[in-house]
Amino acid sequence: MGLPLKSLLFDDTIPVDVHVEIPAHGVNAALSGTLKAGVNSLSAPVSVISDSDIDSIVQLRERLEQFADLINTALKRVQ
Repeated sequence: MGLPLKSLLFDDTIPVDVHVEIPAHGVNAALSGTLKAGVNSLSAPVSVISDSDIDSIVQLRERLEQFADLINTALKRVQ
């Protein structure tokens, strides 16, 4: 995350974009917001996703990809 020096010294708020990518799991997440000197406008989530939830999301994605492959194969056979 980079913050321009001019914004840090002269602007009231600093726009912030945070991007997280986990290619192995096909996960992309983005947070956007603003920071103000002495005030944190970003707060931590009340709940945090657990490892088992992430595993379930990965398994769901894999099943959906398999289903899409099955549909594509069936469509090719029909044509």
